[in-house]
Amino acid sequence: MRLAGDAVDGEALRATVTLARAGDLAAACATLTGVLRPAPLATLRTAAADLLGIVAKAQGYRATADVLKLWTSAADMGRFTRLSARFGRGSGASSPCSAPRR
Repeated sequence: MRLAGDAVDGEALRATVTLARAGDLAAACATLTGVLRPAPLATLRTAAADLLGIVAKAQGYRATADVLKLWTSAADMGRFTRLSARFGRGSGASSPCSAPRR
């Protein structure tokens, strides 16, 4: 959620809505181009691709749900992705919750 929030410029979005309500659609369209921030959006896109493309395919639904509960940054997603790729299908390696308890 934090990444998604960082990807949107709230001030530009508010300005776009204000201009659209006032009927100045040309200015609203021009302002709309600045609503999405490229860097956080690219990080979010990469994390989502890793989650769906590697973790979900290699580990399945349960591990994917566990990863979504636990990851707090793009670096976390990278670690979960590497674990999934290393240990392969069905090992549950991408999910810290599935680790054996002692």
